[in-house]
Amino acid sequence: MLISESPNATNTIEVVEKGYVGGETDSKVIIKSQDNSIERRVLNDGYRLESSNIIVEWINEQEAYITLFGKKQEPEIKEFRESELETPFIVLE
Repeated sequence: MLISESPNATNTIEVVEKGYVGGETDSKVIIKSQDNSIERRVLNDGYRLESSNIIVEWINEQEAYITLFGKKQEPEIKEFRESELETPFIVLE
């Protein structure tokens, strides 16, 4: 769905839709970077997700905000920090 590189291409965030079923089922996405990933639900009223459902804003080479939008949810913001942490993804809202 979406691949975003940091300003100098040091890090990459990839967002893919996981097993779209359609109908009343919520969509799921996997947000990946290097060797880490998280799975999130997106309440999109049964519609297939598009790249417009996701915004990646890079702060610098190691940090970014990832916002997920759905038709039936408030925007969900994740913070990405590439570091020695076990998981670089932090839920902000």
